[in-house]
Amino acid sequence: MPINYDYQAYTKLNPDFAEVYRIFKHRHPEHLPSPDVKDYVVCNVCGSAFKRFIKIGSSPVYSHLYGLCPVCLSKARTRFLFNFILTEDFTNKTVLHFAPEFPLWTYLKKIHNCSYYDCDINQQCRYCCDIKNIQFDGVNTNNYFDYIICNHVLEHIIDDKLAISELFRVLAPYGKAFISVPIFDQAVEIAPQEQELLTEQDRVRLFHQEDHVRKYSINTLRSRLSNAGFKVSIKTDQQLSEDYVKRFCLEDWDSELLDQAQNYIKVIQQENQQSIQVKQNNNINDCIENYIINGKLDLPKCNVIFLCTKD
Repeated sequence: MPINYDYQAYTKLNPDFAEVYRIFKHRHPEHLPSPDVKDYVVCNVCGSAFKRFIKIGSSPVYSHLYGLCPVCLSKARTRFLFNFILTEDFTNKTVLHFAPEFPLWTYLKKIHNCSYYDCDINQQCRYCCDIKNIQFDGVNTNNYFDYIICNHVLEHIIDDKLAISELFRVLAPYGKAFISVPIFDQAVEIAPQEQELLTEQDRVRLFHQEDHVRKYSINTLRSRLSNAGFKVSIKTDQQLSEDYVKRFCLEDWDSELLDQAQNYIKVIQQENQQSIQVKQNNNINDCIENYIINGKLDLPKCNVIFLCTKD
């Protein structure tokens, strides 16, 4: 049965969604669903097929910014997570979902007899909750939730160890927590007492986003989750077939533009005027230079899920 997506209701829930919805309303005919799925990209969340997804954002190498579903508005990282959500039975289960993504919010709140807690500390979700102190009126949250979804949240939390310990506390034994953050080859951590001294420009330079407070590597987050008591299994798009990844547009990066960025690195290492021309020809904007660490391009991997369980 098709899902009815209430875009306007979610726009009220999350004001930042308004710009995405504006782009959605002015979509190109190529973004309209097609009955012929041959050689078309497909959204695994809503099942719609298109010639191509919607391009959104200005960064020239983010593939997932080219991959917004024209129907349910899922991003690549949401579709990747949905691979695992779809295999779970949420009937008669309790689900805690931080900063809910629109397509998952729509999907989960319609499941029969699912106690769904959509929450955020800033957004006007049904539940307002601090991830560092997970409490709800009339609920003993110890070992309470069968499922937790925490997708791209921890990179915004200064005391992430406290947040992780809270996630462990409220997860029921044999429950599952789906946790993800942008993953880099090299982690960057700033002491909590120094965080308040950072400007937005400092955060963009250090963490590539003005509201991020660190960069995680796989080992950094795996260690923190394990130290909190979780058993951790890591899921990546490398475990899926290449055809599947392309079919559902799950790539983190556009391969052609990624090659152009790599070529730009080779040229700037020569430290000559030619680098300016290469930069212009390849549409490599200034933000890419922030991703060059010791002569290497260290781009975030968004399709990494830490599947955490508790005995």
